[in-house]
Amino acid sequence: IRAFGNEEESEKRFDQANKDLTHTNLFVNRVMVSLMPIMMFIMQGMTLLIIYFGAKQVDLGHIAIGEMMAFLQYAMIIVMSFLMVAMIAVMLPRASVAANRVAEVLNTEPTIENPVQITSFDEDKKGLIEFKHVSFKYPGADEPVLNDIDFTARPGETTAFIGSTGSGKSTLINLIPRFYDVTEGEVTVDGVDVRNVSMHDLRDRIGVVPQKGLLFSGTIESNIKYGAPDLSDEELAEVIDVAQAKEFIETKPLGVEEPIAQ
Repeated sequence: IRAFGNEEESEKRFDQANKDLTHTNLFVNRVMVSLMPIMMFIMQGMTLLIIYFGAKQVDLGHIAIGEMMAFLQYAMIIVMSFLMVAMIAVMLPRASVAANRVAEVLNTEPTIENPVQITSFDEDKKGLIEFKHVSFKYPGADEPVLNDIDFTARPGETTAFIGSTGSGKSTLINLIPRFYDVTEGEVTVDGVDVRNVSMHDLRDRIGVVPQKGLLFSGTIESNIKYGAPDLSDEELAEVIDVAQAKEFIETKPLGVEEPIAQ
């Protein structure tokens, strides 16, 4: 959304969905609010009528008091049942929508499947990851997210990807455990194309730590220096530049001294 400048369009879609949900909830709650006093009025009115006419019959000796009370209890059970039916009628549409969502997930055919002929990993190349002229385009997209990526990540070394939001860092990482299949080229782990090995065996060899950004109460500078308190001004400027935070910080009145919270 941020990469392609679709924030305004997304806000409009959310606003419309929010308004639709609000109108539906208001309608349902108004019906329920009206239904309760109506049902209570019917129940109390029925009780009054049964006691009024039943008392006359008891006085004439046609029925016993116990029979009148039993009739009253049966009538209340019937009315309460109608009230439960009304509540179920309100809950059924919600249950139907939820069931359809669950069914959509269960009926979704996976696009990533195990190969017919499974290849074994090359133990001599354990820990070696290679991207060979990899290009990737999301289904339905006009332009590729990644274009002709070619590099080797060797075991015992740290390979890092730095780039702005939407530049394809997460997409690139997701190609390694085969969350997506490449559009062109190939990704190899331990010397074997990830499309030729068992997904269970492939993901069993990979540990993924998802990103989670945290800010601490203080200033922008104190957050950047959290892991390196002795950072010089020149090094601080370099870190800000590498993290591509310079543009964001320059918009703040106090710059790196701008107070922030978690």
